[in-house]
Amino acid sequence: MPEYEGTAIKVESMAKKRRIEREMQPEGEDVTAKLEITDPATLEDLRDKYKVEFTKVLDVRTSGNGQVYILVNSDT
Repeated sequence: MPEYEGTAIKVESMAKKRRIEREMQPEGEDVTAKLEITDPATLEDLRDKYKVEFTKVLDVRTSGNGQVYILVNSDT
């Protein structure tokens, strides 16, 4: 494109992009029990706040120790 002619555009390679290191779970291991919230008061608060149906809530932490709720609707 002529409007960019002569300008240097720096493009980082894919290898230099930041990657998140994650703890890998062995295949087949179910971690639901470790992460599941079972406190009735917390579950009720989440139902009131988000107004959706769910059967389980998983409490996952980000790399910065931020809290993320995963609302799950399953029979198992």
